[in-house]
Amino acid sequence: GNDFSKIQARFANRLKLTSANVDEVIRKRLLAKKEEFLPQLNNIYAEQSNNFKTLFNFNDRSTVYKNFSDVQDFISCYPFIPYQFNLFQSAIQNLSEHNVFEGRHNSVGERSMLGVFQTVAVKLADKELGSLASFDLMFEGIRKSVKSNAVRAIQTAECNIDDIVANRTLKALFLVKYVRTFRATARNMAILMRESFGEDAPELLKKVQEALNTLENQSYIQRNGEFYEYLTDEEQDIEKEIKNTPIDTADVTELLNKIIFEQIIGGMKIRCVSTGYDYTFCKKMDGRNLNAEKELAIHIITPWQDQLNDDELVMSSMGKAELLIIMPQDPRLMTDVTQLLKTEKYYKLNGNTQNASIRRILDNKNLGNRDREREIKVRTEALLTESRLCINGHIFKLQCTNAKQLILDGCQELIQTIYPNLKMVEGTPYSENNISAYYRSNTPELFTSPLSEAESEVLNLLRVNRNNGLRTTIKGLKDKLSGRPYGWYDAAIYCLIAKLSLRNKLEMRSDGEILDAVKQIAVLKNSHSQDNVTLELQMDYETHQIKKIKTFYKDYFQEPARADDPKQLGKDLLEKLKVIVFTLEKYVAARNNYPFVGELLKPLQNLKTVIGKPAAYFFTECPVAKLDEFCDEKEEIIDPVIQFMNGSGKIIFDEAKDFRRHDIINLPTGIMEAQRQEFDEILSSPVCFKGNRMTRLKELTATLKKQLQDIVNEEITKSSERVEVLLNDFKSNADFALLNENQQEELTTVFVDTLENLKKLQGVYDIRGRMDEFENHSYKSLLEKLYTFAHPVEEKKQIESVPMPDLGVRFNKPWLENDEDLAEYMALWEQQLKKLRKELQEKLKAGKRIQL
Repeated sequence: GNDFSKIQARFANRLKLTSANVDEVIRKRLLAKKEEFLPQLNNIYAEQSNNFKTLFNFNDRSTVYKNFSDVQDFISCYPFIPYQFNLFQSAIQNLSEHNVFEGRHNSVGERSMLGVFQTVAVKLADKELGSLASFDLMFEGIRKSVKSNAVRAIQTAECNIDDIVANRTLKALFLVKYVRTFRATARNMAILMRESFGEDAPELLKKVQEALNTLENQSYIQRNGEFYEYLTDEEQDIEKEIKNTPIDTADVTELLNKIIFEQIIGGMKIRCVSTGYDYTFCKKMDGRNLNAEKELAIHIITPWQDQLNDDELVMSSMGKAELLIIMPQDPRLMTDVTQLLKTEKYYKLNGNTQNASIRRILDNKNLGNRDREREIKVRTEALLTESRLCINGHIFKLQCTNAKQLILDGCQELIQTIYPNLKMVEGTPYSENNISAYYRSNTPELFTSPLSEAESEVLNLLRVNRNNGLRTTIKGLKDKLSGRPYGWYDAAIYCLIAKLSLRNKLEMRSDGEILDAVKQIAVLKNSHSQDNVTLELQMDYETHQIKKIKTFYKDYFQEPARADDPKQLGKDLLEKLKVIVFTLEKYVAARNNYPFVGELLKPLQNLKTVIGKPAAYFFTECPVAKLDEFCDEKEEIIDPVIQFMNGSGKIIFDEAKDFRRHDIINLPTGIMEAQRQEFDEILSSPVCFKGNRMTRLKELTATLKKQLQDIVNEEITKSSERVEVLLNDFKSNADFALLNENQQEELTTVFVDTLENLKKLQGVYDIRGRMDEFENHSYKSLLEKLYTFAHPVEEKKQIESVPMPDLGVRFNKPWLENDEDLAEYMALWEQQLKKLRKELQEKLKAGKRIQL
């Protein structure tokens, strides 16, 4: 002891130790070995070196500490283990940070470690070679430096617990309490407690586990999952209060419901592998429903159930549509769940305390509760994989190590057991999308192949109900087929109904009316009205009824019917009539451009009154006279109009209408009036598509076009000649000779351009208008320009030029027929000339020029 104090004092004065060299200093200064023991230590190393990893390596995500590296390392460390240097150093540093040491020892470091290791080494002096320094021995080296309230639990345990291993374990847990990188599991604690190489590892682990259980039960320590923690006085008090906190069994059920049904299974819809359909399950736990009652159930028997033994539970499942899952007993899980709920409840009640120390403890416990919950989930999953599965009193095994998959596989067994008739719809991927596809299918063999087993079953149910005088609705059939022993899903049921309807095996009726295809699709896709739609086996038609429709079909469409089956015949008839209606609507929409297509309105309305009815209407209700009326309208109106609109008649009509819109207005009034009137009458006729009207219209269009072209050509010739006259007059003007060549070309080019433009015009009035504009405006402007070019100085005088007044005479007849007309016409001219002379004299006296 005195020698150790001297050594420690010497180190304190002369050495500046760090965490990097404390290990080395302890080995060299304190653990030097005598030569005589080296061979024995060599032998121990040879015997045990292969076991070092098993004996001294920690797991459970703890920090990786050094192990013996070689024989020299072993000899220099013995009886200590390399991990102890760094672990103990971390321990006293963290204890110091948490103010565990007395005042003068509050700042501790490597120097205090020397004393501790010396104390332990001295204590082992009398032990046999091969003994080891267990980690709990380090506590004795710091006991006197630690505040009494921090180790009161150890002192109390030493007085009240006779189990030496428990007391040693408690001391080791105290040392590592604040070393967060060390995971205090039972196995890791057993490594710390090892006292010799020869100690039996399983037996040691058993003793340590029993010690931990004792300490936990008496609240010296707390367990969070697999990890243990030393409790201070305050922590012990709080732990005891937590353990005394009452909880309800409903809280346990709610927690297990959350873990098993929500987190592990992930919902209560289980997909059937053979059909791809999701079945909804009822959640049950220990005999109680946790949600609404369903036909199928997953029933979990937890370790909390203690009323029935396993055999009684298996018997209780007889006749029930449930997957019974009997979990093994596990006191550890029950303790953890209870502790989780108590801690959670206690924290909610006391977590807002103003005491900083208590609040820190509660926050740590709440944080630890998260780890505990994760551990509970892991443990629950493990227990579920070990559970007994039972359906209808029969226990079965599944090879699966995943809890969720095990339950899902068990549900597949349940579905197949409870619904033996489910196999009837397996192998066919029914979906609601199939319903519309069936009705628009162009594959007749889809409905002419032999009935499937499922289809036959549906028809049998309908026959049974009919024979018993019962009414079968879609909803009633669905309720029957979705339950035991069928288990068919909605999409399969709806698709089977649709196929049987299209096979002409059944009819759908609402308020006595047979539903057509569109309404059938709507009903099958919308469950709200299915309770009012009845399913009835297909009615049989009389031979004369079928013959009536086949005759009409041939007469109306000019082709024989392909189907002999009444329902298919009615379906084909409706589809072809709908095509006719669609075509007529398209033509009627264009009646503004083709007024005669208004004749289609009446037959169109007649057809619309029947295409919305079911096919059975044509066989049982539609009179022959109505069908004859349809045929007459088709022959007299529909076919001619369609033929006209798809043939040359439309081309002739469009050409004539275009001519009337753009060209005929150029034909002077009084020319070919009779032909023009006939032309207009044909274009406006509501029956222009009948007879030889289009042939006549074509002739009239050609005649009128030729007449118009002749007039246009004549008008162009006359106007061109007039332009030539004006050009010659222009060139004959004395002023024209005074111009240079460029000026002459500039002015005469206007005449040339006018001639070219006249030849391009197609309308009589356009030609006349263009000629009038040239003669009364352009030509006069050219004369002004000619004078300006020839007399540039005189231009400044700004002599005003005025146009020649109009010499036209307005006669009351379009032509002269006799001498009286001529005399009257010439008298008008004489009056006009006298008036003109007087007007011209006045303009000349005013100094104006008159443009000719």
